Order: sequence, then structure tokens, then C-alpha cells
Amino acid sequence: MRRLVLAYLFVCGLLVLPRFIFASIVINEIAWMGSLPKAGDTASAAAGNEWMELANIGGETADLTGWILEAQDGTPRIELSGTIAAGGFFLLERTNDDTIPSVPADQLYTGAMSNSGEFLSLRNAAGATVDSVDASTGWPAGDNTT
Repeated sequence: MRRLVLAYLFVCGLLVLPRFIFASIVINEIAWMGSLPKAGDTASAAAGNEWMELANIGGETADLTGWILEAQDGTPRIELSGTIAAGGFFLLERTNDDTIPSVPADQLYTGAMSNSGEFLSLRNAAGATVDSVDASTGWPAGDNTT
């Protein structure tokens, strides 16, 4: 009987394991420098229009409930909620949904990213780091003066 139970748990584990392997969420894009000015915006105001995008490179929808995207210095710290379809994207806009007018935000957040760089980590609901971006010594591209 004990062998049967162990065999059953092993088979169940094999069926569940692919869900964790294929629900791969990555930090896809970071617009730390803001966006292009919209009508009436100054360049300095547009520099505050920060946004980030997560991507699901896995084969199944991923639930972000309990996940956290956080800078090492604590700002921003975003408690995520919602889902990302397989092959889909999740747009995070800072403060309001006006940053990218043609695309609705999946979630809003507060807290500006440092112009000199950040170390960002994405942790799942169990607290395990699933992706990170180390730009702590400076962002690899972009500027927020133009």
C-alpha cells in the first residue's frame, strides 16, 4: 500500500511540475526614463511617465497573485495581481493609465525608479526570485533629458 501511495504522489508530481516550469515570467521592458511627451507635456513631465512590462514566455496562463516586483532600495515595490496569458504581456504604468495612451495598463504602481539605476527583482508568491535586472551601476540605455 505504501508503494502505491508513493507511486501515486510521484505521478501527480510529474503532472504538476510542468505548470511551474512553463509559467515563466520575465521582466521584459523597463522605461525608467519615461515616455515621449504627449500633447501639452514638457520633456521633464514626460520623464515621469515610467512603465514596465512583464512577459509570460511559458505555455500556460500565469497567476500573479502574491508576486512582487521590487527595487533593491524598496522603491518601487509593486504587489502584483492579475494574470498573464501564455505568450502575453503585463503592462505596469506609474501613477496613472495615461503613460501609453493606446494600451491600457494591467496595473498601476507608485514610486519612481532612480535615474542612476536600480536592481529589480521579480519574486513569485512563494518568495522565490524568478527574474531580476541588475542596472545598479546605471541603466544600459536611454536618457530622460530628451
